[in-house]
Amino acid sequence: STNLIAVSAKTNCGGPVLVMGVVSGTNTKMLIGTIPTTSNYQAVNFEVVDNSTLSGKVFSGIWLESSWSGGFQVFELAARSGPCYEFAGIDFGKPVAVSALTVRHYAGTGGTVTATYYESSLDQITWQGINTNGPIPSITTDALDVEIYPAVLMRYVRVRHVLQEKASFKVFVWELSAWDTNGKNGQLGTVKPNPVSFRKLVGVNGIYGWGTGSYSSTLTPQLGPSVFSPACGHARNYQNWNWDVSDPTVIPAFDQMVAPGSSDYGALPGSGSRLNFNWLNWDNEYTAWKASGMEVEVSVQFSSSSFPQNLFKNPFVNGYNYGYFFSRHFGRKNGTGDVASMEVGNEPWIAGMGYSDPVFYSTLLMGMAKGAKDGDPTMRVLPAHFGSLSDNLQRFNASHIRYLDALNVHAYSWMQTLVGRTGVHPEHNMSTIHQVNGLLRFRDGELPGMPVYLTEWGWDSPGGGEDCNPPPGSSGSSDPICVSEAAQALYAVRGALLLARKGLARLTWYFYGNQAITPTSWTQTKALFARSGLTSSSAAGFKNKASLYALKDFVKTLGDVYFKSVIREDRVAYIYALQNKLNVTTHIVAWRPLDAATPDSLNVSFSMSNTPVKAWKLGYTSLQMSSIPKIKLIAPGSIQWTMALTVYPTVVELSSVRSSLSCASPCLNGGQCIDGSCACLTGFSGPACESIGCFQDCWQRGTCSKDGKCTCSAFYGSGGNGGEGGRCHAEDFLVAGTCRDNPALFDAASNCLLPRCKNDCSGHGTCTGNGCVCNIGWGGTTCQNTTCPFNCRSHGVCNSATGVCQCRSGFVGKSCEWADNYVRKSTCPAALPNLCADGSCALSVGACILRQKYGQTTPTWTASQYSAPTIPAVAYFASSNLAAANQIGDGSQSTFWQSGICFATGYVSVPEINIVANACAAGRCTMSTSTGTVSTAAATSTMTDMDFNTAASGFFNSATGKAYIQISFTTSTNLIAV
Repeated sequence: STNLIAVSAKTNCGGPVLVMGVVSGTNTKMLIGTIPTTSNYQAVNFEVVDNSTLSGKVFSGIWLESSWSGGFQVFELAARSGPCYEFAGIDFGKPVAVSALTVRHYAGTGGTVTATYYESSLDQITWQGINTNGPIPSITTDALDVEIYPAVLMRYVRVRHVLQEKASFKVFVWELSAWDTNGKNGQLGTVKPNPVSFRKLVGVNGIYGWGTGSYSSTLTPQLGPSVFSPACGHARNYQNWNWDVSDPTVIPAFDQMVAPGSSDYGALPGSGSRLNFNWLNWDNEYTAWKASGMEVEVSVQFSSSSFPQNLFKNPFVNGYNYGYFFSRHFGRKNGTGDVASMEVGNEPWIAGMGYSDPVFYSTLLMGMAKGAKDGDPTMRVLPAHFGSLSDNLQRFNASHIRYLDALNVHAYSWMQTLVGRTGVHPEHNMSTIHQVNGLLRFRDGELPGMPVYLTEWGWDSPGGGEDCNPPPGSSGSSDPICVSEAAQALYAVRGALLLARKGLARLTWYFYGNQAITPTSWTQTKALFARSGLTSSSAAGFKNKASLYALKDFVKTLGDVYFKSVIREDRVAYIYALQNKLNVTTHIVAWRPLDAATPDSLNVSFSMSNTPVKAWKLGYTSLQMSSIPKIKLIAPGSIQWTMALTVYPTVVELSSVRSSLSCASPCLNGGQCIDGSCACLTGFSGPACESIGCFQDCWQRGTCSKDGKCTCSAFYGSGGNGGEGGRCHAEDFLVAGTCRDNPALFDAASNCLLPRCKNDCSGHGTCTGNGCVCNIGWGGTTCQNTTCPFNCRSHGVCNSATGVCQCRSGFVGKSCEWADNYVRKSTCPAALPNLCADGSCALSVGACILRQKYGQTTPTWTASQYSAPTIPAVAYFASSNLAAANQIGDGSQSTFWQSGICFATGYVSVPEINIVANACAAGRCTMSTSTGTVSTAAATSTMTDMDFNTAASGFFNSATGKAYIQISFTTSTNLIAV
């Protein structure tokens, strides 16, 4: 027995047909409705739920009868005891483990749908709901990402929309995609050590003047590049092509960026520059960036809004000319030496601003890359970033690679959740930061050893006095893409560690500072990236955010080490081994890969051959010391570590000396003897842990006595004169009017915060903590001379007496043109500066790799083998409009499945909803008529076969004067509709 919501029938009769419900227990019949002759051959619905007499009654059957002597035909009889719904789904053909879905659908507004569900099944009979951590919205404008953990075994998956009663509405599914246990972005291959130190890995995206509107060469150390150099080994600038020239056919006059008649590159050029923006002098900018200690990388930016494609009369030649003169002026060998890398475009594909023609960009890339190498072979050249590997391979091939030194990608860490695009931690399986995996798989398969630069990444967050709320006059709530300020700082460190493990060669944070949020930017994108800065915006005073402090500590403590290997990497713990440049393991770093707000710690054990020396935590606004892991000797050379892990990475420095000897004397104060030496508990030191340890070993600025007190070196401690001081911090001697160091170097009037140089660098340079950094064309200790070649490229001091450059640490060459780590220990000529693994020389890194892997052949590449494929569909199914069901799996956001109208007729054809068809198909109904009982099979083939074109006929009984049909359910049910 059941309640009924609705009953539906299609009949043909010379008289009215009565539709009645058989009341459970009494077998009395209650009229549900009458089908008039005017409704012959039409599906008629009766809403039982709206009938106060019938509502709530429990029925055991449905009775159809007519008094017409000719009997009647029944084309279809259906009923339902539950709500009407529509669905579309995928049949994988066999059970598979699914770990992720991406879904996009539309089910209207205004209460047409009561709920939407994602469901899986092994047999298409029993369905299980898929957890989405909250109610699914009826409309997903952007595809919704659904992580399924642990993975669920399923053969069928579907989207089901449950409609409001009487809702005559069509629903849609645009996309339903599923991935196996490798995840939405796939896995990487063998883990390899990263050859780039963390100091060189981490960088920042800047721009002319760093938001001040003034040249960086004129800024104090509290503004501009000096703010970021302690945290970043490189900086990337967006150099707009249209700032340099008015038209892409014009050759840029980089050698004429000074006022007429002036040789002073240090003064603002006023309106004398020959560039398109006549105040512009890039030398003033890049010299200061380089002087701060950061390598300079430039993205040559252009778009269809600034340079429409029709302005390029010959894209190859136009690109070649710009690349040649750019490299010739700024290159490390033939130019000023201030720019190490250039990118041919930033994102020249963005809708409304990009170039849709792949051939156009391909031609331009070839021209600019070749021109850059002809101008200065040492200039590293990269392509622009494009949205997918397929987009990349439409625009470059092996011919381009011969002039390229790295590949380029952008990626951020968010996912589409129930509340929209949401910032997530970098280890999250659905994070978009893992989209780099496809390009890395391609690199490993086709161009092994080719560097990949992640030139934009990061998180948005409040901080520095600015929030993520809509601006005045705009509606809405805080953008969910913003994480907390603490989370941005934490994820910056964890993200750098994770991306180093993936094998990336550059990690360039976007952006240096927050940007203004306007009503227009909020309406368009909810001000995406406006809060991605490491500092606040200029309007808020460029205040440092927690992320800048966290990256400074990261680079300060781990800048000179490298990722080595994975010890553990799962949902419980990430544990990595780090090494020095001699490939000796020096540190362990470990954390819980969870949301930043997770407060709990967890003890995790693993085996090591080293002993811990000291430990600290990263990701905070200041360095946090930590207790060293508990250790236990398992066997010679094998030590069990137990670490209490939190979401903040714990770094453990390892002992560098190991032996198999016993300790010379017992370890005191709780210390343990491990491989011949005492491992002391936090707070104790000495060969036998006999001394009270000093905090952070007096920060290497003094000596630690046995009673745990620091005796500080000169300029530290009391009054800056040495002696006993709590921690020997710089702030111990930074007092008003007294300089902590050489008074000639720092200005006492600024409490030693600002540098002071003799003669103010003669007006031809910038005063820094390293002395004068002279403008191009000037040299000497106070920038008083112009005798050395290229003014030592601002990387050294010119000896005016000898005309010889005295290069700063890190640079060599007659004009200090080479970074010492770049100088090859080889005999490669200047025209082919890259030493390949086989000992040969080549123009670019790409040329080396092509020669080594392919020899003289020219390879062709496809993207499909390196993508993370969806689980293929064997078939598609739907509650209605089956012909369009395959469009949910075609990978297109513009095609879709559209249902029928469920309320009027749809439930007749859906056995899950139609309880008559469901019961009869399962052998749970009987049928009796005025002429006798007919078989279930006969009923199923006619009245309950869900086909409006087949009918059961006759049934008139002359003895009773009636024709009737009754379908009885062996188990009673509620009815919603007939």
